[in-house]
Amino acid sequence: MVKKERRTSRKQEVESEKSRDRTNIGVSIDTMIWRRLRALAIREGKLTGDLLDAAIKGYLDKYEK
Repeated sequence: MVKKERRTSRKQEVESEKSRDRTNIGVSIDTMIWRRLRALAIREGKLTGDLLDAAIKGYLDKYEK
């Protein structure tokens, strides 16, 4: 029961931090890349989606002109 309460409170905390629109896309990516990204997110105390957003933004900034 305690774990469920902790997850719920973290989820609520994360949702309250998000003010921008999000979309759920269905894509397949390399399993090892995803695991590395998730591990990095855990180490940095961030959400995997936020790291993915930053990576995509960096790519777009580099190649979109």
